[in-house]
Amino acid sequence: MGTIITMHAEYTLLEQGTKALLLVMLFNSLIAFNREDDGGRNLLAIVFLLFALALYFAESNFINEFLQPLAGAVFILISVRLLIINDKIALAVLLSGCFVIALGVVSDVLLDHPDMLPSWEIFRTWQAVAAIVEEYFDFWGVAFVSYASLIAFRAPVTQALQDSVKEFAVLLAGIALITAGNSFAHWQYKPSPIFELIATAMAVLGVLGILRFGFGKDCRKPAFVRFSKAEFSVILVAIFVVLPIIYGGSGTPINLIFVSAFLYTAYRYLQTKRAGTDSPR
Repeated sequence: MGTIITMHAEYTLLEQGTKALLLVMLFNSLIAFNREDDGGRNLLAIVFLLFALALYFAESNFINEFLQPLAGAVFILISVRLLIINDKIALAVLLSGCFVIALGVVSDVLLDHPDMLPSWEIFRTWQAVAAIVEEYFDFWGVAFVSYASLIAFRAPVTQALQDSVKEFAVLLAGIALITAGNSFAHWQYKPSPIFELIATAMAVLGVLGILRFGFGKDCRKPAFVRFSKAEFSVILVAIFVVLPIIYGGSGTPINLIFVSAFLYTAYRYLQTKRAGTDSPR
């Protein structure tokens, strides 16, 4: 790849691994949303789903750098409150992940805005290695948070994998292709038209893999039963194929409006799907 493109942070294995873990969190939360009938646990699935989406947007630089801690704090507080009621083991794992992510945030501040922190010896020592450890903190923090969602939704996710066991490898391949495709289409680096085409093709194949897992002919029960296949396809294409290609960054006020409106609309939409009956195939 180094002979074709100039390598950037979003192309590294750690960066893409972090995004892949967030997609694992997103899709296992989505599976739980489609299969949990208990109101409290279904609400927890919605919160984790939107949390994963917000983190994925932050990793893709769709959420302004100054707004990322705010978005994270809101979802963490809501998740903690719901996990206290529903799953204390998942809560402990989530808090561990949040602590590690916080270390990554401090590392990022030391790299970009060191004047915002006190001139303590520990921060001066930390700053010398911040560029090396920052991505590791992000990766392992997200790994803990993603694992917390797997613990919280272990029953519906296990059942979904059993119902679609032949498509499980296709699901993993789809997650990997979407991750790589979105990274290669990163708007900050102005990829060439050919590379944009390659990135788009990878994301499209990834979407097809997700649909194969969710609605494959060998599935005993569709993993995304609250959605029709056509509706779900449009949502996946809009978020993981179109948005990464057309998004070009925005100022903080507009970004706050955009992100808030998107997440609120997604929340209301999911609440509507939860209240309705199963969609016809």
